[in-house]
Amino acid sequence: MQKFFPLLMKPMASAAWPTILRVVLGILLIGHGGAKLFNGLDKFIAVVALRGWPMAELQAFLAVFIEFAGGILLTVGLFTRITSFAVIVQFFIIPFIWWAQMPFLESADKPFLIMVLALYVFFMGPGRISVDWYLFDESRIRKDCPDATATTAALSSADDAYHGDDGSADG
Repeated sequence: MQKFFPLLMKPMASAAWPTILRVVLGILLIGHGGAKLFNGLDKFIAVVALRGWPMAELQAFLAVFIEFAGGILLTVGLFTRITSFAVIVQFFIIPFIWWAQMPFLESADKPFLIMVLALYVFFMGPGRISVDWYLFDESRIRKDCPDATATTAALSSADDAYHGDDGSADG
C-alpha cells in the first residue's frame, strides 16, 4: 500500500504544467476578446459607456487589446510575465469593480478564474515550450553555445584592459 502513496503525493508532469496552463489561458483570452472584437467593438463601447466609466472608447479598446492580443502573446509564450500582469489587473477589475455588487455570481466567476490562471502563469513563468524561453533563457543559451561563457569573459577582460580600472580609454 505504501508504494502507491508517492503517486498521490508527488507532482505529475510538473515541468509541463506552466506551458499547458499558459496555452489554455491564451486560448480563453482569445475567445473572450475575439467575441468582443468580432461581434462589434461598438457594442462593447456602448456597454462600458452605459456603466458610466470614463473614456469608454479607450477603456473598451484596452480591454479588448489585453484579451485578444494578450491571448495571442500568451499562447505562443512571448512577453509572458508582462502580459499576464496586464491580464491580472484587468481581470481583477472585472469581478471586483465591474461586478462589484455581485462579484461571485454567474457573470463574474469566469473572469475570476482567468485572473487566478494569470496569477499562476505570472509566478510560474512561460514554461520551456515558449518563445520567451527560446529568446531569453540564459541556461538554454549556454547549453546551445558552450563558448558563450568563455566569449563573454574574454570580451569583459578585453573591455577592462581597454578602459583600465578608472573606466577611461587608454588611447
